[in-house]
Amino acid sequence: MATRRIARGRGASPVPIIILSVILVGLLGSTIVLGLKVGDLDDDIKKGVERELKLRNDATTAQAGFRSYETLVGLTLEGARTEFENLKNDMLKKAPLPAFATPENPPVVGKDTTMATLLDAYATRCAGLEKVVAQLEQELGTAKTERETAIKDGELNVKAQEEQVVAEKKVSEDLRTKKAEVETTLDTVRKDLTAQVEGLKTEKTNLVKEVKALQKDVKDLKEAVKKKEERIVELLYPRKTLGPLDPTYRGETVDGKVLTVDADGKHVMVDLGRRDWVEVGMVFSVFDNADPEAQREKGQIQIREVYDDIARAKVIKQDPLDPILPGMLLVNPAFKRGRKLEFVLEGKFSQPGVEQLLGRYPCRIVNTVSRTTDYVVVGEGYRDDNTPDPMDSEKVITAKDLKIHVMKEGELLHYLGEHE
Repeated sequence: MATRRIARGRGASPVPIIILSVILVGLLGSTIVLGLKVGDLDDDIKKGVERELKLRNDATTAQAGFRSYETLVGLTLEGARTEFENLKNDMLKKAPLPAFATPENPPVVGKDTTMATLLDAYATRCAGLEKVVAQLEQELGTAKTERETAIKDGELNVKAQEEQVVAEKKVSEDLRTKKAEVETTLDTVRKDLTAQVEGLKTEKTNLVKEVKALQKDVKDLKEAVKKKEERIVELLYPRKTLGPLDPTYRGETVDGKVLTVDADGKHVMVDLGRRDWVEVGMVFSVFDNADPEAQREKGQIQIREVYDDIARAKVIKQDPLDPILPGMLLVNPAFKRGRKLEFVLEGKFSQPGVEQLLGRYPCRIVNTVSRTTDYVVVGEGYRDDNTPDPMDSEKVITAKDLKIHVMKEGELLHYLGEHE
């Protein structure tokens, strides 16, 4: 209420008048003092005293007028001060000074703070707040700019993504189109391949037939080649007519005999078999058992089929007027029934693998001629003029001294069925 009274009577209040009077008097006195000269100092002091008395009188008059005003409005100077303190406290309570005041940092406001200093403090605070507001506005503007830039970038990104989506959709559509084309192509290729496979199957069937026909032709050609090769061998190695052994029969052990002769006279059965170590291809000379002293060979047979105790042979040599008959004796110098033969090899052989060939029969090969030696086989391989004749070798001479049969390579291969 006192505040409202001050507000209503502020136009006629003597307090400002007094304050202004004092200020004016001070300023005037200062001006007079500063403007005096040294010679006029006493006059100035006198005048100042007079003025001071006048001001005092004016102040007394003003104070009397202020008391009259107080009496008129019902407000004393002490009440005005109390009202001012209350107003100051209300303002500091609602808006403390300085800003963000704390118990450790109290407001710079004291009891002697006047309304002017308080307003100056608030003005200072407002200026600081304006700076803060300006800074915040600047930051807000920066934030707005950044937000606008971000929005713009976002719009650009969205636009780019939309364009990318459109491009991907287009690519997807293109891929779907290509997929459909590929599937169509695959169907066409599948059909073509199926037709080709069927055609290949037909061709395969025809080729199989052709191959079978060619195999038959090859077989026929092989037989023809075999016959030609046999003819070539026959020409290269003409069939030898074995004369009487030296000794041919008298010194040789009978190996077996002829059991039967076929009606055509071209095949015979003999009493030699697999258990006697007989092999297909072996050749046996046939002698007449009626006249063993004659030592005359009746013919030759070659084993074609072998069984356990007997064998079937083909007649490869005989006199049509004096054929081979059952009961005739069989002799093979390279074979001894029921006994393991001992061979000595001498010289260079034209047929490779003679030792392996003899290894198929019950025999053994030694290097020294002795009384246990059954045969000395002399090789017929190529030799130059500087190579001595193997027939003159020490082994052959020793064999002749011991009455051991000396057999040439061709004769051995003939009886083993390697040469006809």
